[in-house]
Amino acid sequence: MDRESTVVVLNLISLMIRMTPIFICLKPRHGNHENIAAITVYLWTLMISAQSLFQIPEDKFMVFQAVFSALFFLVLLVFFKGSLIIKAFFYFSAWFFSEILTSLNSFFAYLLREQSEQSYENISVLLAISMLILFFVVVKYYLKERILRLFDQISTRGSAVILLMPVFFLVLLYTGRQTVLSENVLQSGGLPMLTFYLVFSAFMLSFYFLAISDILRTIDQRTTEEQLTAAREIVSLKRRNYEQLMDYQKQVRIIKHDFSHHLHALEHMNDEERAAYLGELRSELDRSDKLVFCDNAAVNSLLQEYKTRANDAGVDFQTEISIEKDLPLDSLSICVILGNLLENAIEACAKCDKDAERFILLQMRDEAEGLRIMVKNSYNGKIRTYRSRLLTTKKSGGLGMLSIKRLLDDPGDDFDYYYDDDIFVAMIYLKHRAAQQS
Repeated sequence: MDRESTVVVLNLISLMIRMTPIFICLKPRHGNHENIAAITVYLWTLMISAQSLFQIPEDKFMVFQAVFSALFFLVLLVFFKGSLIIKAFFYFSAWFFSEILTSLNSFFAYLLREQSEQSYENISVLLAISMLILFFVVVKYYLKERILRLFDQISTRGSAVILLMPVFFLVLLYTGRQTVLSENVLQSGGLPMLTFYLVFSAFMLSFYFLAISDILRTIDQRTTEEQLTAAREIVSLKRRNYEQLMDYQKQVRIIKHDFSHHLHALEHMNDEERAAYLGELRSELDRSDKLVFCDNAAVNSLLQEYKTRANDAGVDFQTEISIEKDLPLDSLSICVILGNLLENAIEACAKCDKDAERFILLQMRDEAEGLRIMVKNSYNGKIRTYRSRLLTTKKSGGLGMLSIKRLLDDPGDDFDYYYDDDIFVAMIYLKHRAAQQS
């Protein structure tokens, strides 16, 4: 294979290396991967053809390469899904890998040129193909899941910092290729300098993978700690609900005991005394009915607590509940979800201006296959989000949403929300567990 053909093949392999992370890790927005690949190769063919037809010198050809890189990034922006930062990260990472594999290819081809019967050009092509196959395996089975998970869990600022890593390495590698790996250095036998550059390239490559792994490890540790804290919160809530349920049952026994005394007293009264006595009992029952939200003992006990807390905070607490006494759902799960939603709602109302309306409306409706819960509340209009996810405004880091999402893990469960300038609405659909099992 002559030198010109080798350059064309190596450039094509370099293009494939730059395309590999993008095509494996990102999903196309329009059409399919084949059409996008065809457009990219077409742009590359135009670039190479221009160099061959007009005999453009290598130094001036860099301008064409820069234009091609810009067009390639444009294709990435238009035809693939994902945020700008993650697209830029894959783009510069692919470029970084392309440069470093090209450097490694030049180094090993330089070492093997005198130890093999094959020409330098043939060795370069064979090494490039081998590196492409190895790179494909690494990206598909190691890098893809880690990078996507990394960007899904870090903030925009953290994503920008990580993006700088392949950009910085790319600048170093490109500078090295124009100096250390230039033809003059190779022909003059600068093996010590070349070896140093190889070690430096391997260091950058190792740092790239180690940095991603360490960041993910830190995120996983933090997630584990949050899950443990959420589990403790669930256990604490379960204990509190149990105590409330016992207190509720105790009150029911007292009412039954008092009821027998009322009957005994009524038996020894005349009609006028009996009418007055019954009127007093009716007034007392009317007052007590205001504290009965539903027939489900656990839910009713929980709502009694949050009704009191809302009143203490100056929040108007209203309910529209239609559920059965016994639900085909875990009472603990319902109470954890309700508790977290109402906790967030009361805290949001407390942050409203003093002259603003403070209210909470809870709606619960038991349907044929699931339970619908909606909590509407006023708030001060300040919402923190990241990639369509709510972020807590608590300094200690909120775990309410984490606790809720941990419980909505069955097919059919759903959690959604919307908000405007002064009203926030959280909606949950909890599928009946008994219905799923049948």
